[in-house]
Amino acid sequence: MSNPMIEAGHLRFLAAMQANDPDALMKELGEDVSFMPPNEEPVVGKAATRGWYEGVVSQMETTSLQVSDRKVVVEGDAAMEVGRYTWSLKPRAGGDALTVRGHFCAGWRRRGDGWEVVWDMWNTMDPAS
Repeated sequence: MSNPMIEAGHLRFLAAMQANDPDALMKELGEDVSFMPPNEEPVVGKAATRGWYEGVVSQMETTSLQVSDRKVVVEGDAAMEVGRYTWSLKPRAGGDALTVRGHFCAGWRRRGDGWEVVWDMWNTMDPAS
């Protein structure tokens, strides 16, 4: 069963990505966050994650982000979220838009009166999948 505060955090996370807004995204992350993007080394810590995400949005603009088949399991002060995503981006320098699809898995931790993302891992699938 999910938690209303995790649901709200999930929606803020998606909204920050759709707005290409590093400041808003950082508000949803723990200081010790780990991002594990496909085909890259893990990015550990909020400062490193900010740098990584600012690099992404300096090159690509999110035009659409959808999540489906999402499940959240809450156990005490921790939660795990899994699902599918479709992320559409366009290069800021021009060129063909890109849509990537895949699965994601995120870990959440209770912080004060809310929740924060402490790890986020995602893969990509062949566009025909």
